[in-house]
Amino acid sequence: MSIKREWIDLNNLDFLLEAFIIQFIYNSEENNLKFISDCVNWDLERGKREFKKLTFNNVRKYERLFGAGKNLEETQNIYHADMFQRSMVYQEIKISEINENTYEIDFFFDTYFGGLKFQCENAEMETRIGVGKEVGEDKWIYRDEDTEEVFDFLNPFSPYNEVII
Repeated sequence: MSIKREWIDLNNLDFLLEAFIIQFIYNSEENNLKFISDCVNWDLERGKREFKKLTFNNVRKYERLFGAGKNLEETQNIYHADMFQRSMVYQEIKISEINENTYEIDFFFDTYFGGLKFQCENAEMETRIGVGKEVGEDKWIYRDEDTEEVFDFLNPFSPYNEVII
């Protein structure tokens, strides 16, 4: 698996706007929040996708902001794209620097689902470029750009067919 890892500047998360949210998981025991997204990158050739996994560390004051959707309790701490018949993107991102080591981040997804609000100290990001090949009507296979390893679009940072939720 060819993955680039880096620390990210929490003052600039605009690259997530309009990115497709594949999953998020809040782990209160480890105090982290992980997001996996399919990000829009117009610089990539057709058929290539840029997947990003962000891990926000030392998360505090985590709050799930519910929208108009009813019966979404199962999404309090976890979401996966195949849980619903609808897709979600980051529509709005608000960032406030509380002090030198603490940021407050507010993600808004849509009026039905709502969003999340939390504080954290830092975040790291993993990036994987996938090359998609259409193999049937609305059916695609994704391979790592460098290693050609096959992976699942909904689990791009896991071995093929491993479900992480």
